[in-house]
Amino acid sequence: MAQRGPVFYIARIAGPLVFTGTRHCTIPHQKSLFLYIGAVVDEYPCARPLGDPCITGRYQPAVVDGFFMMVKPLPRGEHTIVVHGTATSGDDKTLTYYLTTR
Repeated sequence: MAQRGPVFYIARIAGPLVFTGTRHCTIPHQKSLFLYIGAVVDEYPCARPLGDPCITGRYQPAVVDGFFMMVKPLPRGEHTIVVHGTATSGDDKTLTYYLTTR
């Protein structure tokens, strides 16, 4: 994935409400990391009714409420980041990122 700038984006590990997931990736040296942990997207100004009338094929604003993590640049080598969380509903997730910095 060609990414420019000082920050490298790592997409979320998708899965059901309760799960353990992993991701392996190689990241460039001297880049901060931005991890998408989990979020809810509200397609403002359109809610999600059946047969959404807001699908227009054009840019539409949205509001995102979620959890993200920014990590300073890592030294070259192998790294593991583990994120664990439990929602107030009791849903439990453990996300493990195996990273190689080159």
